[in-house]
Amino acid sequence: MNRAPAEPDGIVNFLKPAGMSSHDAVAFFRRVSGIRRVGHTGTLDPMAVGVLPLCVGRATRIAEYLASDRKRYRCEMRLGLATDTQDVWGRVLSEAEDGFAARLDARLLAETAARFIGARMQTPPAYSAVKVRGRKLYEYARAGESVAAPARRIEIFSMEIKRVDLNRGLVSFEAECSKGAYMRTLCHDMGRALGCGAAMSALIRMRSGMFALDGARTVEEIEAALSAGASLEGFLTPLDAPLRGFPAVRLSAEESRAFVNGARVERAPGGAGVFGHAEVPEDAGALGADGARVLYRVYGTAGGREDAFLGVGSAQSGALCADKVLLRL
Repeated sequence: MNRAPAEPDGIVNFLKPAGMSSHDAVAFFRRVSGIRRVGHTGTLDPMAVGVLPLCVGRATRIAEYLASDRKRYRCEMRLGLATDTQDVWGRVLSEAEDGFAARLDARLLAETAARFIGARMQTPPAYSAVKVRGRKLYEYARAGESVAAPARRIEIFSMEIKRVDLNRGLVSFEAECSKGAYMRTLCHDMGRALGCGAAMSALIRMRSGMFALDGARTVEEIEAALSAGASLEGFLTPLDAPLRGFPAVRLSAEESRAFVNGARVERAPGGAGVFGHAEVPEDAGALGADGARVLYRVYGTAGGREDAFLGVGSAQSGALCADKVLLRL
């Protein structure tokens, strides 16, 4: 009995065009590749352009780790305007009086931006995919229903004003931020701090984790290559590459079997802090500074290789435990 060839696994650095939703991006790649197991790593607004990593095959199982990566955006906001969607495509709620820009200058804008750097609580916009009681916020908003969206902890790591055009009321900036930060809401909040209102007018995601804009593949490039019979492998980043921030643990053949079968991999006798041939810190089971678990890339023996990527694990009470098993022996 002949088996169907295994589907490829990896991550595509996709350049999402304006007008395409993240869901549409997944549907597009499924259509052109013929692969069903495709997912994205974090919603990018339809009007936005930029990096949207697409997980293919087994990579869909590590999407949650990639979604937590830092993001970098180039954003433009229009001053003097507030809308229900917090961008210029929404229903106008208020407009500043003529001449409001006369009291603004580049220095005030830079000082205001600096106040938003750091950890803070941010309330997601009413028109967003955040779920409350099992429904997305935009579903409530479109139905005319009011619901309180819980504020979430986010962090703006850096923010720099790049261009100011007060004659047109436009300001562009670059920001690096944590998972869950909305640039629309950042624009809205800065507008309130300036006392004139502001709405996002353009957005480019320049980076998501290791994936950058200059290496992203366009719709046209992918369609043309696959139509010409090119291998999909040429578009895929290996499963473990985006997890390079996780320390690596290498297991023996016996330990590899235990790990993929869900058993605890205990410390080697007399070798405190040692799994296989890799040293693991004594506090590896502790939480990181941001409260997240400390996770590891786990390699071992499989298919005749001693460095096969087995999955993701966490150290707990002196043992290595499986968090996600990606390769069965």
